[in-house]
Amino acid sequence: MPDLMSIYAAYPRKIGRRKALLEIDRAIRRLQNGECGQKLTYQEATAGLLKATTAFANSPAGQHFPYVPHPTTWFHQGRYLDDPGEWTNGKVNGESKDAVLARKGRCSGKRHSYFRKS
Repeated sequence: MPDLMSIYAAYPRKIGRRKALLEIDRAIRRLQNGECGQKLTYQEATAGLLKATTAFANSPAGQHFPYVPHPTTWFHQGRYLDDPGEWTNGKVNGESKDAVLARKGRCSGKRHSYFRKS
């Protein structure tokens, strides 16, 4: 059974350990109270949180220093509930979202149409 320290150890940044452990504990309690849509046991919540943390740490977003959020921020904001596809840094099968949209002849959406030159 994973504990708070193993979840913290799985996170890619090691900063603010005391506050991070407090937020991990709070995240587990939120998951137990149904934050993800159903109430979980302590074991289910910690196992799921460890799995999400490990997936984030192994994703491009989790390895893109210095832009990886502090662990306190990540756990406090419930980012473990984010779509893991968002952690791929905009890549789909090794191709950026912009490249896919350009190939399909669409705007990337990074610049709103109001700001395009005519």
